Amino acid sequence: MMRHYIRDGKLAQAKGVAEKLGDDPQSGYRMMRMCFESPSSPNNAQLAREVVAIRLADPDPEPRYIVAGDLLYCGQKEAALQLLKSSIAGHFCAYAGLQNDSIWAKLRGTPEFEELLSAAKQCRGSFLAERARAAQ
Repeated sequence: MMRHYIRDGKLAQAKGVAEKLGDDPQSGYRMMRMCFESPSSPNNAQLAREVVAIRLADPDPEPRYIVAGDLLYCGQKEAALQLLKSSIAGHFCAYAGLQNDSIWAKLRGTPEFEELLSAAKQCRGSFLAERARAAQ
């Protein structure tokens, strides 16, 4: 719900949800609470690095995509880009998500985003081609 509220611009509700979430380092919720409480805190960058390390250690690329949006919302653009790139490299081909999800608005139009969008499109194309071959 926290992420849904952020995308809808309902930040008070998002903060309320974040305050109720646990401190499990895997989740990144601690970083989100810090982001809501003190957006310019230097601790945010340290928490972002910890979240990135945890996500990169997980072989599942989908959570990297999801948490990258949290990082971007919290002003951690480079960390967000790192997780997005890793997510796509891990074959989570979120081409439509990158095009349509409002969380990526801050990145759209940047050269880095265009590269990621191109990589996601290529990833999706490879997946669709493999699926078509397997169906034959």
